[in-house]
Amino acid sequence: MKKAHTHTAAVLVLVAICLHTAVNSQVSMTVDYAQESGDLKHFWNETGILYTERFFEPRMRQQLDFMGAIPHERYKIRPLWLLDLIDGTINSDNPSYDFTRLDSVLNPVVHNDLGVIFPLMGPKGGVWDYDIFATDETERTRYKTFVTDVAEHLISKYGAETVRTWMFETNNEPDVSAFGMSNIDSEDFYAYYDACSEGLREADSGLQFGGAAIARGIPSFNRFNIWDHCANGTNIFTGEQGVRLDYITYHKKEVPTEQVNQEIEFIDWIHSNYPSLADVPIINNEGDAQTGWASYKGWRPMPNAASVVANSVNQHIVRIIDSMGVNYTGLARDNIHLGEFGQRVLMVPFGSATRFSLVKLPSYTVLVAMALLGNRRIAVTAAPRVTDDIGIIATKTAEGDIALLVYHDDVLTENQGPSHPVTVTVNNIPFSSAMYTHYRIDVDHSSPYSYADPGDSDNMNQQRLADMRLHDELEYLEEPVQVDISGGTFSTDLDMPYNTVSLLVLTQQPGSPPEAVSNVSVTQYGGMYQTREFLVEWDEVSARNIRTYEILYSTAEDGQYTRVNENDIVEAAYLHSGPATKGHYRVRAVDYWGQAGPAVGEGGSLVSGSDNILSTAAGRGNIFQSGKIIEYHNDRGGAVTLSLYTMKGACVFSADAITGPVVKIDRSGFCPGLYTALVERKKSDAAESYRFIVR
Repeated sequence: MKKAHTHTAAVLVLVAICLHTAVNSQVSMTVDYAQESGDLKHFWNETGILYTERFFEPRMRQQLDFMGAIPHERYKIRPLWLLDLIDGTINSDNPSYDFTRLDSVLNPVVHNDLGVIFPLMGPKGGVWDYDIFATDETERTRYKTFVTDVAEHLISKYGAETVRTWMFETNNEPDVSAFGMSNIDSEDFYAYYDACSEGLREADSGLQFGGAAIARGIPSFNRFNIWDHCANGTNIFTGEQGVRLDYITYHKKEVPTEQVNQEIEFIDWIHSNYPSLADVPIINNEGDAQTGWASYKGWRPMPNAASVVANSVNQHIVRIIDSMGVNYTGLARDNIHLGEFGQRVLMVPFGSATRFSLVKLPSYTVLVAMALLGNRRIAVTAAPRVTDDIGIIATKTAEGDIALLVYHDDVLTENQGPSHPVTVTVNNIPFSSAMYTHYRIDVDHSSPYSYADPGDSDNMNQQRLADMRLHDELEYLEEPVQVDISGGTFSTDLDMPYNTVSLLVLTQQPGSPPEAVSNVSVTQYGGMYQTREFLVEWDEVSARNIRTYEILYSTAEDGQYTRVNENDIVEAAYLHSGPATKGHYRVRAVDYWGQAGPAVGEGGSLVSGSDNILSTAAGRGNIFQSGKIIEYHNDRGGAVTLSLYTMKGACVFSADAITGPVVKIDRSGFCPGLYTALVERKKSDAAESYRFIVR
């Protein structure tokens, strides 16, 4: 990559513009930092699953942990058949319930601070006669009571404040026979809708409800047009004209351009026929590129799964939110299933249901990348012709930092194809210096499938698993580098093959180190190959300028701690694989400028400035090795103490009061090939500071 750096700020930029490109043609994208174009709602933060019984498995619970760890987002989970988990005597004048299984499914969701989209479907087995709801007052009233009882239980269990953020919804895809309502008529469906709505309202007037999650096209062609009922009909319980509708949901599964075409047709139909619903939020809560989650598609485990998400989100911003002014608030993927390479999944579990190892795929990693976008949009100017293969999303954070998401999407083609040269320029940046970072998702970065045995998920060994996990985080194409911004302009040249996503981040230097993380916890899992795996979780810091969290491990609480995450990570969870004992963990945040926050242990113990931590915080680039010579550059000036540690944590070299700008250490006599870290200590009048440099 060739870069011409000219800038002045730290900004996360999300702009949505689609660009026409001929093969190998030069594409230029220009962003104006000074021109904001409105808020950016992260409307893509939803996912779903068909089989709720999967939630009883440890590997699904670990997957939920990782969903909750996506930075700065609160993902919503949409499990189907939740009401099927309620046992007892349900359709009765004196119902009794056992909510044990339902609670077991929802507990890990709430624990991870994930939202819930709750379709009111089930229980199965003919418990309710939906086809008599319009004429049988007893049946529909009992169902309304059932909905009230369920909602009241959820409120008592999880609190009204939490449950009010959930999105209750009608039966999933009532126009599809598999979900048990395709044979009822319109009046019965409307009565069912009213029973759901009034049942929720009776439990708490603040609970949200909408629908109808149809899958078969314009509702004038089927019997499930609840939009007509909500706009013009009569509530069968209250007698009022019009029924509340907090959001409109539907399912459109297609490649991005065709998907948006179909959604535009549907939205136009709704708004032209029911003008009173024009401001009601719109949600496509199954917006996958192809149907059939379990059917094998060769592109699904590849970077294509990342570029198609970026392309789809971009087109929704440009063609629906901007061009139509639609209140579009949700674009979900139905992909939190447990499956294999080639299926519609976010992660692949290897091993058994109890001894397993998860590998994260680009379909998950792109959600991490997009979570780093800001919440304010800034203006983008691009090539005059609009198409759907190359695009940019530009945003600004509350701190004024910039993040640009650039993608090249060849939709479902299973190859990288030819590259396009792309020049990205940001003007009117109000800062003279920034740290520039380039994250990448392509066949060589953030793509574990490239290190698997394609087509044979059973052909696994420890080395292959380690290789895949080394590439299942959001990786750098270029590590952070400080750049000068001349005249308020930054420009960079990118090489963008098909099915590639780049996230470009510019951050200004913070005035202070990151705050401390909180609520550090550790959960043990049984990994493959009889290994132990420890999932370390914590509550993230609020700043968006975090380069990495460092996970520090020691066998003794007061022992020497070493960093165990080989890659930088921005999620608030890390799986430590293979230690013989649980040991002790501490976590701290490090910003792009190398400033480290306090290390926090389990139970909230705060460890600040301790010299028993070996880490890779600031200082990469200050140590160089040539053969057996370590060359240290004293870029901070003043007297420092240098110490060299081995892989086992023993100090084998120490020198005090070093003042020279360059120090050369010959390690041939004491530690050939085994050193872990060079630790720099520097005393000032105020305190002693530390910098840990690892190679």
